[in-house]
Amino acid sequence: MDKNERKLIWEKTDGKCYYCGKNLNIKWHVDHIEPVMRSPYTKEMHKPQNDNFENKVPSCPRCNRWKHSQSLEGFRFDIQNLITRLNRDFSQYRMAKDFGLITETEKEVVFHFENKESGYVSILTDNEKRYIKKALMYGIDFSGNHNERQALKNAITKLRL
Repeated sequence: MDKNERKLIWEKTDGKCYYCGKNLNIKWHVDHIEPVMRSPYTKEMHKPQNDNFENKVPSCPRCNRWKHSQSLEGFRFDIQNLITRLNRDFSQYRMAKDFGLITETEKEVVFHFENKESGYVSILTDNEKRYIKKALMYGIDFSGNHNERQALKNAITKLRL
């Protein structure tokens, strides 16, 4: 990737991480929203069709490494479940919570590009996001009520664009 393309990718978010919104430093990464999935041995891309300018976004190293080869909704699900894993696996976290140093919330994960303040607009409605989250948690089920089924189909169609 040349410097010009890298600069254009950085300008997509005015130097902020596409996911968390933090200001990017000099060591920022270029991430593929839809992963290219490289072989760990040969570095060959398994999905080279995803290696295009529209699919590349600026990312902080932390978000890029954490997302790795996940889809956007898989990444959201992973972050959303951090509290569950922290409570299950880390006694230090539970101790800090018991002493009031940490307050948990039920806040949904909203990426920077989805915030209205960021100037970016999500292509999914709130209902579609909710049904995708439900489908990821419990498996995709098209046997639900008509509204739920239609919202899930619309969301999947939009995500395939």
